[in-house]
Amino acid sequence: MFAGVESMTIELEQAEKVLNIPFHSKTWHMLIEFSKIPLYDRKLESIKVASNVFKYDSKQISFNCETIHKYEQLTAKKSSDIKMEDVIPIMHQIDAIRGIISSDLQAIILAVKNSTELLDFLREVMYGDIRFLIDAVEEHSEQYVRESTVSDLIELKRFFQPVLKGNSADSLGSLFDLLQKQIDQSGLVKIPEKIHMCRENLHSLKALYRNVANRGERTIEVIENIMRRGSFHFLMTLEREVSVKYEQEKKESKHSDADLSDLRSRALLLMNTEDRESNRTRSLRREELEKFVKIIDKAFKVTHICMQLKQAGHFDFAKYEETCNRDNLKDLKLRLQEQYEQWIASLEICRRNYYYLNFYTLTNFMNYTLLEKNMGNNEATVAILRFIDPLTENLTKIREIYRTFPLFQSVITRMFLETSSTTGIFPQAHQVLFCRRDTTFDEISLLLNRCLKTPIAASLYSIANIEMLPLRIQFLLHDEIQRLPKEGNFLLCCLCRDHEGQSFLDQFSDMLSKPNPLSNLSLKTCLNENWEQVTVVTSDTPGLGKTEFIQREAILAKKRSLCIHISGPLNRISIIEGLASLSLRSYNVLHLDIGDVSDPVELDLFLFELIVLRYVSSGSTAYALSCNDIYIEIANTVNDIVQLSSDNNVFSKKTFTVDVVR
Repeated sequence: MFAGVESMTIELEQAEKVLNIPFHSKTWHMLIEFSKIPLYDRKLESIKVASNVFKYDSKQISFNCETIHKYEQLTAKKSSDIKMEDVIPIMHQIDAIRGIISSDLQAIILAVKNSTELLDFLREVMYGDIRFLIDAVEEHSEQYVRESTVSDLIELKRFFQPVLKGNSADSLGSLFDLLQKQIDQSGLVKIPEKIHMCRENLHSLKALYRNVANRGERTIEVIENIMRRGSFHFLMTLEREVSVKYEQEKKESKHSDADLSDLRSRALLLMNTEDRESNRTRSLRREELEKFVKIIDKAFKVTHICMQLKQAGHFDFAKYEETCNRDNLKDLKLRLQEQYEQWIASLEICRRNYYYLNFYTLTNFMNYTLLEKNMGNNEATVAILRFIDPLTENLTKIREIYRTFPLFQSVITRMFLETSSTTGIFPQAHQVLFCRRDTTFDEISLLLNRCLKTPIAASLYSIANIEMLPLRIQFLLHDEIQRLPKEGNFLLCCLCRDHEGQSFLDQFSDMLSKPNPLSNLSLKTCLNENWEQVTVVTSDTPGLGKTEFIQREAILAKKRSLCIHISGPLNRISIIEGLASLSLRSYNVLHLDIGDVSDPVELDLFLFELIVLRYVSSGSTAYALSCNDIYIEIANTVNDIVQLSSDNNVFSKKTFTVDVVR
């Protein structure tokens, strides 16, 4: 109708000149408005689509349906009986809504034009939590639908949920306002593309949802069986384990702790997806699910307390087994909790009364007992004894004394006091603690107890690398130091690198000292004089036979070489366990084959502890070095990395270097 018309104003001015008749201002305005009809077509299409797919009855639409019909007749060129004054009001009403419909909103409305089934499905799952479909996709290896498509469905549900509730918008105008609010506040993007993807995969999405829903019914059946007939079985050996058993159709069913954890998660999902309608059956089922979740939480709490007792060294929990029904779980939990608290209190009393118990971590008590029962842990127990005194060699006498007297009697203290101690310039392992990020306050507390109660006068105890401790542990250490007696027969040194910015040292500014560190030459001389049996083997190029050189040297010394390889992510516990598995003796040579490691600085510190202190530990895992000859082979791939890692590398790289030349 208005093809080729660029400006209606210019057209009207030309018409006035040709007809020589001035138009009335009302006529002028109506014609200009009428010329905008092509701009209203897409907006009117959006209005019609929205009223259809969101199920708005024509009576709820704020403008006259008869006028819309006339407007459609006009655009269809069937306008002989339509007056312009009838069209202008509807254009004004459409224009009022047109201002609300942004380009993004219009794209979304047109995208849902052919998606009524998708919207019906979203209405079906409206009050449920469909995020569990993501896990279902992973379990079925995306055989139903891609995970990204399920994510799109979850986002569409979140976007359309306020609209599909049906009572949020009482008119079409408020509907558009609500949709625009979702666009602005939801943070979701590419909604039309997501609608298209979910519409194309709607059948697969429904199949996945039905499959998971059926599994939910199976979950409820299992939960009901556990609640009615289940008994909980707790087993503590190397690891903690909880399971539940019940008989069904003359067969025993068993669910492991992993199964129980999964059932608990499913029960929570079922509780969240319950229909919000007030229904007695649903209310009862939700109540049962809540009881089940609480019972599983109690069972897991029991296993946690059992593990605490084992880690605390309680002898009865080296191996523990208990069976009880769900009604007795609370009593069992309270009994174990009381047992744990009494055990910890007893340990505190014993550590105050018996000095050498402060050398043991909690788990070490159990290791020592297991040794006496011929149940292994020999290496761990020997490490404990050598940690107390590196000259404690005659373990047979210790065994006989142990068998004669109870564990906590003072005879053990006297026995250890009769053993001579090292009096050189280097500290013993029990006198120094190198802090790491995973150092516990229990380790620090034990060293402080040893320092305060040492029977050997003027023994210096040290806590090094305090800056590595988490702030929480630093605060606890600060408070503990403040509680130390002002005058006492003990010596304690706290070492902290990088003084600048260390808040811990600022609290002790009146006691702060900044000694000059040893020069590289002094450190090299000291280590060469005291550990001449340690050799670092390097070469300029690979393939020159460093390993063969070490094996030949061991044979010449009439000893056997045992090797442990260290590379990749530095795992202190794994290295200690590897050393213990070698079962080194005095006739062995330790061969440390060092490859590319993630933390050369930490490796330097580990080697220092192993060689100088002859003892390394991590938590309850410990090892005491039992041979003298050590060869450290550094692979060519890490030469530069170790050399440039830090100032600590003087020991590991430059001290005992022997170049292998062929």
